[in-house]
Amino acid sequence: MNTAQHQPYRNCRMGQPHSGYIDYILLGGALQRSLVPGSVVRLSYSATDAWRLKRSDHCPVAVELLLH
Repeated sequence: MNTAQHQPYRNCRMGQPHSGYIDYILLGGALQRSLVPGSVVRLSYSATDAWRLKRSDHCPVAVELLLH
């Protein structure tokens, strides 16, 4: 299961030319039932921090899992 499948794509920052996610979180087996619905988020940072801290030019994705 691709956790971002069927989720709307949102760019990291305004004006970026990307049109889809380039990072993926795949869950299989029993773990896919632990995904909290609607919990896919983009982890972002400011353009200044990206340059100063030599960050990547994209923002990774994250999800929440409910583990028992």
